[in-house]
Amino acid sequence: MPRDFPVRKQPHPKGCLPTCVQAVLASYGEHYSYDEVAEWCRELPQGGCFWSDSLPGLTGQGYTVNELAVGDETAAEALTKLRDAVEVDSQVVIAELGFDVGTAGHAVVVIELAHNDAGTGSELDVIYMDPDRGEILQMPMATFLKKWAHRDYQSCVILNE
Repeated sequence: MPRDFPVRKQPHPKGCLPTCVQAVLASYGEHYSYDEVAEWCRELPQGGCFWSDSLPGLTGQGYTVNELAVGDETAAEALTKLRDAVEVDSQVVIAELGFDVGTAGHAVVVIELAHNDAGTGSELDVIYMDPDRGEILQMPMATFLKKWAHRDYQSCVILNE
């Protein structure tokens, strides 16, 4: 079972990244409105955020934001960083998934990695909070890696220090 994590539902179709940030901050016991977080993430008037614009807005609020993986990494390198952050450091990771090459991304919060129940149980699944559905969901690691690769493994950890 995934650890306790605050689930949030995005208020509009392009509000995934601020909603993920809002949920991560709530997991630290810090509660902000969607509008406050959207302003820090520099949400565009038509909705949506650019990953590169959002991270500096969070550091401006005093949070440490560590980019976990960036596009020039292999899937194995990105997976190692994800596993280290989630399993070793007990952090949650905001990752941007793409559903096809060149499509707009969708931010989710990776909460846990778990061995799936099918077959030998050696295959990992990603447990994540999807703000579009407002639910904790599970996805096979192979599928997650494919979708994550479409967005060049964009991901970060927000630290509350």
